[in-house]
Amino acid sequence: MHKLADRFTVNDLGLNDISPIRAGYQSCSPEYSFGPIVRDIWIIQYVYSGYGTLIKNGNVFRVEPTYCFVIRPGEETQLIADTIDPWVYIWVGFKANTPLPQILNEKDVFQGKNLEDLFLSIANCNDSANRPLELLLLSQIWRLIFELNRINIIKKNTHIDRACAYIENEYATITVSELAARLSLDRCYFSKLFRHSSFMSPQEYINTIRLKKSRELLIKGHSVSQVAIMVGYLSTASYSRAFKNYYKYSPKHYLNSNTDNNIP
Repeated sequence: MHKLADRFTVNDLGLNDISPIRAGYQSCSPEYSFGPIVRDIWIIQYVYSGYGTLIKNGNVFRVEPTYCFVIRPGEETQLIADTIDPWVYIWVGFKANTPLPQILNEKDVFQGKNLEDLFLSIANCNDSANRPLELLLLSQIWRLIFELNRINIIKKNTHIDRACAYIENEYATITVSELAARLSLDRCYFSKLFRHSSFMSPQEYINTIRLKKSRELLIKGHSVSQVAIMVGYLSTASYSRAFKNYYKYSPKHYLNSNTDNNIP
């Protein structure tokens, strides 16, 4: 972890468009919970590592590393850190009297892999002695707004929508080549198009869906070896290795912990 400020608050500049309020990072202990709380400012949080749950207006979101989540003024939220691998997140809060990127109004959680360096810069603002802290944080927020305007996640793309639907229904057997063929696209072009929209390759997305579905199957009582076959892995060993690389603990550990009601 970089040297980051736990949290810092700046003077409200009272600007007509964006006024920075506070920022920082939180390294949570297992099952750490904050809220429910209602804020009067915008907050954007980036999950640097670990996992956690966002409960917002009655909706539950499981949030993973490199994902961002949005807390809008007036929304009731609660944050709960994972039992085994609790999250570390970086956050920035501000007042806004100007139109914000569409993604902040339409998405509660979104992929933000390309935003990591920017959020690290935000958390490091307090370490700079060269510029007034308020202006430095303000410049970083405008950078963030610029980057969010570039993200194409919310733009509807028929090809990508269809590809994701195929993957959701056939994740155990579908291949990237088969997806491209069904969409009548060149495989390389399809992969480039998919990455541009989702910030991950089609294969990475397939693998992610397989692992997420596998957790549901484990909770339903299937054995690790059964689940490995059901979600499309050639062996229990390759499935267990992929699961541990993604979630930081083994499927057997997850299965046993869920049996004891220790993992959300």
